[in-house]
Amino acid sequence: MIGSPTAIQGLSVAPEARADARHEVAFADVMRKARGGASEAEVRQAAEDLVANAFLAPVLRQIRETSDAAPPFQPTPAEKQFGQMLDLETARQIVRKSELPIVQRLTETFEALRARSGGLGDGEGVLA
Repeated sequence: MIGSPTAIQGLSVAPEARADARHEVAFADVMRKARGGASEAEVRQAAEDLVANAFLAPVLRQIRETSDAAPPFQPTPAEKQFGQMLDLETARQIVRKSELPIVQRLTETFEALRARSGGLGDGEGVLA
């Protein structure tokens, strides 16, 4: 589609594949911080980003894309182009403000893994 971010950038990757890649990057960031001796605040922020990327942003995207707003309230071309970035930022703010239990659980899990093994090395013990 002409004018879409994908066409402008010359990418032929489906939006779902790009979303999966972002989830993998977010998870890799959490793992890198858990392994690398990051502070608890850094691990918590990475866990928040992972939850925002993997769980909330896709829901917000689906809500935005299925909107049947009347013509004066339909999204503008700019809103359509930058909607995905807005979804991600909104998801991050929701996660940070709501103190979701999954974020705390991820943070505790990675802290426990780091304490037990003195930091994870090359993925060992990730699923233990």
